[in-house]
Amino acid sequence: MSRKPQDDLDTLMRAHGFSRDGQTPVPGKRAPPPKKAPPAPSTKQLAALHKRLGASARPTKPKKKTSSVSIPPIDPDARLVGATRREEQLAVLLGEVDALAARTLQAEAQAKTSSKQERQAKLKAEEASAKLKEVRAELQTAQAHIAKLEAALQRHSQLSTGARSAQSAAQAELDSLRTETAPSPTLQQLLRARGLADETELWEALLLLADQVPDLLLSNLRAVPNSSLPQILRERLVLVGPDQNPSPGSLAISVPAERCELGETGLQTRFSEVVQAAELAGVMQICLVGGSVAYRKQLKHLASESSSALKLRLVSGTARRQKRQAEADLRTCDVVLLWGGSELAHAVSELYRGEQVWQVAHRGLSGMLAEVAERLLQRL
Repeated sequence: MSRKPQDDLDTLMRAHGFSRDGQTPVPGKRAPPPKKAPPAPSTKQLAALHKRLGASARPTKPKKKTSSVSIPPIDPDARLVGATRREEQLAVLLGEVDALAARTLQAEAQAKTSSKQERQAKLKAEEASAKLKEVRAELQTAQAHIAKLEAALQRHSQLSTGARSAQSAAQAELDSLRTETAPSPTLQQLLRARGLADETELWEALLLLADQVPDLLLSNLRAVPNSSLPQILRERLVLVGPDQNPSPGSLAISVPAERCELGETGLQTRFSEVVQAAELAGVMQICLVGGSVAYRKQLKHLASESSSALKLRLVSGTARRQKRQAEADLRTCDVVLLWGGSELAHAVSELYRGEQVWQVAHRGLSGMLAEVAERLLQRL
């Protein structure tokens, strides 16, 4: 327990024999008597002392010593003022001590909080380090698994490439055998397969062939039909309706509007046939590679007006195509059509290989749709 400045003042005043008012002696206390000075030695004593010490000088009379210590008079008012001043100073010091103690407590609390946060951060860092080790271990395991999968995929790719080569060779041999054993179609069968219905249309087609490719027509009339004739019928023969102008060099055959390959009605009919055949064959998405910009716009318009669930993906045959894009087309589409009779670059067509890739040689849009519908029905 700290002492007050007033207590220190009372103690000091009692020590000098005064009360708080500075006049009345404190009961039971007396002021200490002043100390007496020692008696001065006599002349005889001094002479005897000098004689004993062997001094020859005449002893001098010692001067009377005067006391230089004086007790200042006690001023109670001055002491009270000084004590009050010291009390004020002490109060200020006590206030500073209290503020310092408060700051010390606050600093200790902050130090405890910082220490706690440091421990928590250290624990989190240790947990993160342990988690990082686990993730690194999992990553190493995953990398090893990926390496095994890549090796297995490479072996599978090599086997798949060999299987495709063997399949292509077998298919080519089978096609060769079918060509050798199957009877060649007659000219009439070829024309009717192209879409000509009656004798008038057949006769008109013969006249056009005789006018534009007479040597090819004569060779097909005299002997077995030449293999070039079906290609010409697919690529150049066009069924046109009234008031329609086909492209130069085509073999135009006049037919009713519903069978026209150039008009909107005929294209809608052909596209509907493709949609129906796709639904029967279970084909939900078709990718068409090639064709002019105008043809792709027409197909996009026909697909937008159709209520079928069939999805049609149109890919330019001249724009640059990356391998991963072609692989995505092969993976997501049921059938990929390479429109060989139109704008199709070899670098683009080489990216598409597989059983679901079909070659379509017909140049006309309507003829292409008719061929696709027929091949979809053959898939049943």
